[in-house]
Amino acid sequence: ALRTLIAIMPAHGKALDEYAKALELWKRLGERAQMGGIYHNIGMLQQAQGDNAKALEYFKRSESIKRELGDEAGSARTANHIARIHAAWKEYGLAFECLDRAIDVLFAQKDWASLATSHNVRGQILAEMEKYQEALAAYAKSAQILESIGDSRGLAACLNNIALVHKARGDLPQALKHFQQAAAIQEKIGDRRGLAATYNNIGVVHDSRGDYDHALEYYQKDLELSRSIGDRRGVATTLNNIAILHSNHRQYAKALVGLEECLGLCKDLKDQDMEDRIRERIRRVKEMM
Repeated sequence: ALRTLIAIMPAHGKALDEYAKALELWKRLGERAQMGGIYHNIGMLQQAQGDNAKALEYFKRSESIKRELGDEAGSARTANHIARIHAAWKEYGLAFECLDRAIDVLFAQKDWASLATSHNVRGQILAEMEKYQEALAAYAKSAQILESIGDSRGLAACLNNIALVHKARGDLPQALKHFQQAAAIQEKIGDRRGLAATYNNIGVVHDSRGDYDHALEYYQKDLELSRSIGDRRGVATTLNNIAILHSNHRQYAKALVGLEECLGLCKDLKDQDMEDRIRERIRRVKEMM
């Protein structure tokens, strides 16, 4: 499985409690701008947890306050998140309406970082719709802005997205090229979490090309980094990828060792869907031994 690069959110329950306390304080003080910011942050937490209905509710509250106060750029930044939710619900027309509005405002306000985000979100949605050429065009706009403002971390994430599109199109050389460009940036700036995901993705490309040795090399690099930063979900994903690689080359004993460790992590993570998939994979590997 390929891995995307995501922002790391604070612990959900604790953060929500803190935001609820802050929200009550700002309400009592009548600080509408602060309330708008808190609503936005709660929306981000709910979105990260997959509760898009609640996230949309809070984002709309935030957007309403920001518009009321004349914070057009802030409203546009929130619209980027609203667009993601509409896209998740396959409401692509509404998603693009949000993005078109956001792009116009952010360009006028010269908020280049947020404008890059808008183009990146557009690229992600177009890629989901399998409109790959349009997705690449949107990502190219995002990458150009990110490079011009010196946002190396954002540029690496965008290059990863570009590589994912090439991978989806079956253009493995271009996918590998862009993953390697992303990895070079992440190595330079010390983005270990992002680099681990990129190493995994490079491994997937080599695996798809039938290059067992290079695939294993990059999966192992990812595994080492993911362990060092305590990313258990990343470790589980990579152990599964390594097990698939071993199975495809009839190294069933090695595959089973990795799958057993992966199963334990799934239990710890309370990821029932992945646990069920790993149990089924273990069953099939044992049948082939």
